Amino acid sequence: MLVVVTIEPAGPDKRACRLLFGAEDPQGYLLPKAVVTALAIKEGSSFDSRAKLRELVDEAELPAAMARCLRILNARDKTTHELRERLARDGYHGRAIDATVDRLVELSLVDDERFTSNYVDSGLRAKKGWGRIVKELARKGIELDPDDERYCPDPYDEYCAALALVQRLPVDSEKERNRVLRRLITRGYSYPMALKVLDARRAML
Repeated sequence: MLVVVTIEPAGPDKRACRLLFGAEDPQGYLLPKAVVTALAIKEGSSFDSRAKLRELVDEAELPAAMARCLRILNARDKTTHELRERLARDGYHGRAIDATVDRLVELSLVDDERFTSNYVDSGLRAKKGWGRIVKELARKGIELDPDDERYCPDPYDEYCAALALVQRLPVDSEKERNRVLRRLITRGYSYPMALKVLDARRAML
């Protein structure tokens, strides 16, 4: 017999719970809070065995994981990598994560290629440099080839965007010129591009 002695909040967002069964099982069992609620697990709840608990969890995890993802996607589009990370952080287990994300992809509710295209377009409109966009996508689990012609911006268009970003900044002193360079590089423009833009900005004086 497995008896829940304590239920502790867990995870960075406290969306997971750790079930503790006493000294004989110090590691406990990490579960999503939504699953604990769905199964009405409380301190004092008992189960015939860990295998029986696992069976109940398997049944409850899929609908809970799907509901969680739909709420996340309703707020903002995500990559498959981001959803997997979020579910894992919330205490969901591998099989439920795989099944849920695969189903969302099947339904076209998650599409990494669509996400990439939209993210690149948004980033370029915001005058982000190509290098920054590539790095940001990498953090979202999308390894984009910087030379991928489907997304890589036209060099002249990128130059114009960078120039527009700093066209009102003063460049009279060395300090001001260095500030312009730092701004461009921070925004993701390459050093050669930043120098080219700085030269153009100085020529406007």
